[in-house]
Amino acid sequence: HLQLLKCAKQFLKPGGQLILAIENQLGLKYFAGAPEDHVGQAMYGIEGRYRSNQPQTFGRVTLQKLLKTAEFNVARFLAPYPDYKLPVSIITEEGFADINFDVATLAIQSVKLDPQMPSLSNFSLELAYPEMMANNLGLDTANSFLVIAAPKKLKKTELTTLAYHYSTDRSADFCKETHFVQDHFGTINVRYKPLRSLTKKFKRNIIKFSTPESANYVSGKLFSQEFVQLVKNDGWTYQDLATYVGRYINILRGLGALINPENSIITAKTKVHGEFFDVIPRNIIICTDGTPEIIDKEWIIKDSMEIGHLLFR
Repeated sequence: HLQLLKCAKQFLKPGGQLILAIENQLGLKYFAGAPEDHVGQAMYGIEGRYRSNQPQTFGRVTLQKLLKTAEFNVARFLAPYPDYKLPVSIITEEGFADINFDVATLAIQSVKLDPQMPSLSNFSLELAYPEMMANNLGLDTANSFLVIAAPKKLKKTELTTLAYHYSTDRSADFCKETHFVQDHFGTINVRYKPLRSLTKKFKRNIIKFSTPESANYVSGKLFSQEFVQLVKNDGWTYQDLATYVGRYINILRGLGALINPENSIITAKTKVHGEFFDVIPRNIIICTDGTPEIIDKEWIIKDSMEIGHLLFR
């Protein structure tokens, strides 16, 4: 592995950089029971059972030492989630270090998009990620690394990038990149960029796709995470779920989603304004003061719809 890195360094032009993507030997999903990528056995990498004639992965500290020995004196580590092969989010070192940026939410949203996870895991990654991040273990337990390494100092950018998020599990016309950046005053901004121009055939559809160029970052707890925590507790009941759904309906009412908000009885056929088509729990942040904020609203339906549709989603 060291010889390979030394060989790669010889191919660099002055000012060139090495981009390395590799699984983390100590990634959290491997503790949860995901099989080691190359041999297909759970706990194989965690227990360090690699033989000399096998592919091998490394933890962050070991990999950093290898790069240093190969005279890559500067190495910037980024963490792709769920991993580098099919990344949904990519978090930078600065993103992990910023106490005002919720990296756990990005990691949580990637869990169900990982095809390598077994149907049953040793623990809930959705519940474990916030604890890892709160104890500054996010980068060390990332499932894989995206490393930018160079013999000399890397060029600084004008804005600090905290993370990238990619929405690509959809038709190509609607794929986009979300870029979380921080300015010199510490303000976090969210920037959106379509990955392809919208073609004519979609422009007159019943559903309108609309995303702003930028938005202010909203800090708080993802409302959908409360559902995960609820059903992970022993002894949860249908009444607990009904209470959660009732709270969701009250949030929609407070945001002005209901067409006839004065009706006290809500049924599945209660009408909702079409602009709230995308206001589902994963797109609602509960701020520290308890108020809900809508995030990442992309889709608007031209007509009204039944609230049952939102509940079904």
